[in-house]
Amino acid sequence: QHFWIPDSIIHDLVSFTKPEVLQEVAALEIIRDHSLYYKMRSEVTIMCRGMVFWRYPLDHHVCSFRLSSCGYDAHQVKINGQFSYQRSSQRDLQFYTDVREIDLRKRTWHGEEKNYSMYGVEILLTRSLTPFIFSVYIPSGLLVIFSLVSFLFPPDLPRLFLLLFTSLLLLNMLNTSRSSAPICTSVTALE
Repeated sequence: QHFWIPDSIIHDLVSFTKPEVLQEVAALEIIRDHSLYYKMRSEVTIMCRGMVFWRYPLDHHVCSFRLSSCGYDAHQVKINGQFSYQRSSQRDLQFYTDVREIDLRKRTWHGEEKNYSMYGVEILLTRSLTPFIFSVYIPSGLLVIFSLVSFLFPPDLPRLFLLLFTSLLLLNMLNTSRSSAPICTSVTALE
């Protein structure tokens, strides 16, 4: 209760929770060089700004997790940190995920009157194409080839039926893929 605690903020924060079992999961380390390290387990939800889906499903995004002080400038408080990321222990997502520290040039947050020390990581998200290749691209490619082969038949009722059938299947695939796609104001790579 007698330690000074900095006024840290998390940029683009949506929610912040500290899980507790019997008590708060946290630790305070005092290092020989008189540094204090406070460690705490938390669950943080942030808003990822700048997600652009016009290349869906070939899209990739960079989300930033940034921590800074809001009252003490860079001369008074220097925020630094370290992180670890184990790709093998992550759950399966529709994105390939990688994490890297933000560049040294981006470690200053420019406020209205002062500059503030900042630390953070960038979360790189690249969508996995495998589900789209097997569920959209290969079937639609086969249907297009099937419709082209139908032109080898004489122009009568079976040929018309094949062309109508393939057209309806392609329209159904397009509607299904649109319903699961993120909202975008332009045509995506899937369409």
